[in-house]
Amino acid sequence: MRTCRYPPCGKMFEPQKPTFWWCSYDHYVADKERKGQPLYDVGYREGFRAGYRCGLTESRQEAGIPPELWRQLISLTHPDRYDGTPLVCAANTCTVWLLQHRPTDTERQN
Repeated sequence: MRTCRYPPCGKMFEPQKPTFWWCSYDHYVADKERKGQPLYDVGYREGFRAGYRCGLTESRQEAGIPPELWRQLISLTHPDRYDGTPLVCAANTCTVWLLQHRPTDTERQN
């Protein structure tokens, strides 16, 4: 037998599980609110959110394409090479992507 931890109650009860210290869920919630404690483990949730935000930030960082490789890729995927073939649409898409991700001036100088 245990005594309910919610002070106004103090009722004796038989716990269904060894971790139960309140005679009802309502008394558990009321006791947590009285003490100003969260119902759930906020530390875990905040840690998860922080890790999730960090992962999102890292995934947004793009690795730069080395300038010498970029030049070779542009010449390889340029649509003029594939004029009149079914690959001209794919070549155009690849070239547009490469132009959007071209190396900056500082990367070209290094």
